[in-house]
Amino acid sequence: MTTELIAPGVATPISAPPNFPVAWLRPTDAQAFWTTDPLHYPKPIHQLEYAVVGRAVRGGFNSAAEALGLPIRSETRRINTYFYQSFAPPVLPPEQLAAMASRSQGLTEAALAQLGKRWRAEQLPEIERQLAFWRTFDLRGAALPALLAHLDETLGRVERVWAIYFEVALPMLLAIGMFADLYADLFGAERAQEADRLLQGFDNKSLEADRELWRLSRAARATPHVREALTWCATHEVAPMLVLSEPGRAFLAELRAYLEVYGRRGDARAIIGAPSWIEDPAPVIKRLQEYVIQPDRDLAAELAALAAERERLLAEARERLSGRPQPAASQFELLLRAAQEAAALQQDLDFWIDQRCMYEVRLATQELGRRLADSGAIDDAGDVAYLTLEELRATAAALPRATRHALVIVRKSEMEHFSEIAPPPALGTLPAGAPEDTIGAARLLGVARPQRRSATAS
Repeated sequence: MTTELIAPGVATPISAPPNFPVAWLRPTDAQAFWTTDPLHYPKPIHQLEYAVVGRAVRGGFNSAAEALGLPIRSETRRINTYFYQSFAPPVLPPEQLAAMASRSQGLTEAALAQLGKRWRAEQLPEIERQLAFWRTFDLRGAALPALLAHLDETLGRVERVWAIYFEVALPMLLAIGMFADLYADLFGAERAQEADRLLQGFDNKSLEADRELWRLSRAARATPHVREALTWCATHEVAPMLVLSEPGRAFLAELRAYLEVYGRRGDARAIIGAPSWIEDPAPVIKRLQEYVIQPDRDLAAELAALAAERERLLAEARERLSGRPQPAASQFELLLRAAQEAAALQQDLDFWIDQRCMYEVRLATQELGRRLADSGAIDDAGDVAYLTLEELRATAAALPRATRHALVIVRKSEMEHFSEIAPPPALGTLPAGAPEDTIGAARLLGVARPQRRSATAS
């Protein structure tokens, strides 16, 4: 489905700076409003990375928006090596857009009410089934045609996984924003920050990973040889030093077990173009080096203290509500539950989808890169990141005669060039107006939050 920007008033073309000339993929792209994503993709993105991420984000968002009845669609572009995204209503008659917006009200409210329950009962189990599929495929043993077919299958599955991501994320962002608005309405703007504290103290996969790494640091601190290696060695020297002793080897085994569960991720957002922790544990070792010199802490007790503060503030808020009309208290409880579920889900989404699922894409592309490198088509398996999907398939089909050395050199030079240039935050055409009734990321997406009755009305 094609999209176009619909905004009242007069739109304003955005001039690109001289050091960032833009060649639009399609002439109509110049009329859309494109923005960077500095949170997730602040640096240049490789060709193959973009091919995967662009399809996953674009397809996943649009599928979720359709399921929620939201009158908004996404498009992505790689412009001068940077990731850009545009959001606009689908091209439909005004009456159909209005009907879609009306339908989305009920669908979004239902999604808010079922956020955590649906994640646990349906969405997470589906993600786990996808991971089971990837784990059972023999990448090394597959013939090249089967490996290419597996990559195509993987891309389709990743798009489905990202649809789940946005089916959770869009209501999740709305829930947190709507609760913050309601809290300010009920108790005044001066208390608005208390709303965040009513969402704290819930466990998630990221906190779990941090606790396990802290536990490893305590084990290291209690073992002299391990403690000394982490304290005095450079990061790259730690593992070779630990191999020299039995306690060191035992600690390395524990570290490998940690990485097996929590290491399918990297410090950068890049998946295909950068190694994960399980491949290069240097970032984890560096963090252990920082942890091992710190005094003991009880992370579980700290989390419990946050939860206790949450419950204390919640009791106070409920006490202040006791004299209000019942609809205000009911709305508070409804949005509180949704926002608390949402706050707990934020890190879990990253763990299961950004990290675990996208790591499986890296495994498939790296195996293809290894075979291209073994055949002499590229110098190193990592160079596969500089190819588009079409170039990857064509190169694999032409082995052993194909060569991409010159192309990779050009692409590397382009990445280096634009890494020194700050991308303009917006390109294309600036819309003449934006809806005021938007929150959080939905404000960026142009997704209006569901209307709610005034909580202070009698």
